[in-house]
Amino acid sequence: MVVRPDHQGRGVGSFAMKWGVKLADRLRLPMYVEATLPGKRLYERWGFQVQEIMPFDARDYGAPSKAEHYCMVRAARAADEPVQ
Repeated sequence: MVVRPDHQGRGVGSFAMKWGVKLADRLRLPMYVEATLPGKRLYERWGFQVQEIMPFDARDYGAPSKAEHYCMVRAARAADEPVQ
């Protein structure tokens, strides 16, 4: 999922995350994402934890910054945990 920079901070990402997290919780599934720094902050609010930082430097491909990518996981909810 990517939110255009001029639309970030307006709840677009949170709206999509609410839908995805609710579905994953209902199905008791873990979730995996790869995020850049702005996305990392959003995913952490939804319970994702960094598992690894990918050795990637976007400057090698013409980007203005390194743009590290974070591999993040949100564990499946146990059957006795409340569904969001």
